[in-house]
This record gives sequence, structure tokens and C-alpha cells, in this order.
Amino acid sequence: MNSRRDVLKAAALTGIATACGRGPMLEPLPPELPTAEAGRGPRWERLAAKEPERLADLPEASHFPLGISSGDVSKDGIVLQCRYSGAAPLELRVWSHARMLKLPVTPADYGFVHAFVTGLEADAVHWYAFVELGSPEQRSPIGRFRAALADEAMRPLIFGATSCTDMANDLSALRHASAREDLDAFFLLGDTTYADGASTPQQYRDKWEASIGRPLYRALRAQVPLVATWDDHEVDNDWNPELIGQTKLANARAAFFEHLPVRRDQADP
Repeated sequence: MNSRRDVLKAAALTGIATACGRGPMLEPLPPELPTAEAGRGPRWERLAAKEPERLADLPEASHFPLGISSGDVSKDGIVLQCRYSGAAPLELRVWSHARMLKLPVTPADYGFVHAFVTGLEADAVHWYAFVELGSPEQRSPIGRFRAALADEAMRPLIFGATSCTDMANDLSALRHASAREDLDAFFLLGDTTYADGASTPQQYRDKWEASIGRPLYRALRAQVPLVATWDDHEVDNDWNPELIGQTKLANARAAFFEHLPVRRDQADP
């Protein structure tokens, strides 16, 4: 298991590297996941003058039960994520002050979408939404993130962090964080959900939905990109790696990756 100490060390190193314009080296998403990057697939286009207002005026669909999130932001791109429970074709739209990208996406099992978007404007604020195509169009909540710095650029970076958000704990720190517009990333340092007692894929999904589906978590995840790790409760309280069933462990890890905007190492997914 990753410990909080390991992640904090990695965060410090990542912050130093990113402040110098060199983001963390991460493996790409598996090839079946939708990807947009320079020279391949959908391309960024000039933003139509009224398009942000038009998107904001679209009715918000009820088919995004966990809201939306962004994460693993680096000089290479960012992961944008949601769970979609509707049936209409879905399109991801990402825009800055000058450009827009439209990327068709197909939900995976249980409606999860993870899209890796590149070609971002360095250190610029971007917005995004998942749009149900049809008549009329509807959309998810609108999210926001700041892209990573350009090569050789330097400025102070500001991170927020939390851990151990038990269902009984006060989440006011998340309210403060989601109200800020100066955070470059927010670290989830483990025990984001308390999945004790879960075993099947659906039981783990139910635990995650109860945790990150809370309004303050939904607001935070839409406002700032996440960097996440796990601790024990994502699997079970104080679980023993020598005794735990491998099916249970696999289900717990699958749920972690389903519910968070994180990339997986292809060599050891």
C-alpha cells in the first residue's frame, strides 16, 4: 500500500519538478480510453464567441450522479472523469479563453468515463463539461482546472490536501478549498472512502458513491484537479496483505480507479 508519507514525499518532488516546468513522468492511459492529443484525433478549434454562455445555459442533466472531476494534471495533459447513467451519445467539451476541444466519449462498465486530454494551454485556466447530444442538449456540471506550467516556467504552486473523510467527519475544509481559485491541485491522501465490509464490485461502488457523492466532495472535485492515493479503508480496516482474498483486493482497487481521475501504470495496472 502507498503510505501518506510516501505520497507527501512524491508530492514535494512533483511540486519541485513542476515548478521548473517538468511534470511527473506518468504512463499513458490504456489505448481503448478516449484520447485527444496534437496531430491525432479531435483537434482544438477557435472558441466561438458565445459558446461558453450557450453551454452554461444548457439544462443540467440528472445523469451524472457523482458530478465530474479532473486529475493527474501534468505537462502531458489531464484526465477528465465522470459517471454517466443516461443513454444519449456523450461528448466531452473542454475550453479555455481562446480554444475549444470536442471529444466523443463512450462510457465503460457502470457508466464510468475517463478521457485523457492533451494540447492544453500551459498554466491557463480551462473549463469542461460532458454534453448529452440530442434534442435538447443537456450537460453535466461545468468543471474547472488550471493546466501545468510550460517548460522552464516558474511560479509558486499551491496545493490543498485532506485524508480520512469518514462519513461522520466534518467536511468544511472541502468547502474552503472548493471556494478558492488559486489551488493548482488537491491531494486525497487516503481513506477517501471507508469501504470496510465491502467485498463485491457493487458493494465497493456503493461505498465510493456514498463518500464522494456528498455535495462538498462534488463541489471540490469540479473545481480543482486531484492527485490521489489510497490507505487501508479503501480496501478494509487494517487489512493484512498476507491474508486478504485476492478477489476482494482486486475489486477494491478497481473501484478506486473507477471513481477517481487517475492514470494507471500499464506495466503494473
